[in-house]
Amino acid sequence: PEQFGERFSDQPLLRLDRLLQWLETEPQVTLFLELKRSMTQVLSPRQAVARVIEEIDKFSSVHRQLVLISFSIKFLQLARQQGWDRLAPVLTHWYQLRHGSIQRLQPRWLFINHLRIPDGVSCPSDLPPVVIYKLSDIDAVHRWAARGFNWIETDDIGAMLAAPSQSKPQTPLQLQTKPTGVVGSL
Repeated sequence: PEQFGERFSDQPLLRLDRLLQWLETEPQVTLFLELKRSMTQVLSPRQAVARVIEEIDKFSSVHRQLVLISFSIKFLQLARQQGWDRLAPVLTHWYQLRHGSIQRLQPRWLFINHLRIPDGVSCPSDLPPVVIYKLSDIDAVHRWAARGFNWIETDDIGAMLAAPSQSKPQTPLQLQTKPTGVVGSL
């Protein structure tokens, strides 16, 4: 409700098992599945993560396609302890890129809101790919790409694809859809 208001109130939530069934039919898709902190309103962090992994394990053919992401480092640490290695923390501050707890996770990707990245900073080449999110302007995407940020997430793929770009991209924009938006690679 906070992000979309009542816009999708008549749409039922997609169950995880149905999403994973669909993923089995789309081997070219990588799903970034967010473990929400709100899961602990009903279960302990350990139980919540175990429940999600238990459901994922019913669809072992999609393991290579699925990355668990979360703002909760604890959730990702618990997933790692349970044998899950495709992890991506969502960072709230730029300095966290090199924080010990993040490095020990050995993440495959790092997610961060583009507003949290200091002006003029380029994407570090010695780290996993950094996915920047909250972008819906194609020219902004190309400006970020010029700084080495080659992965983006947007909640407005329609506008991104329809908008004419005023900037000339160095490389073509390749977009990959994901259920809550799009992650694109330049």
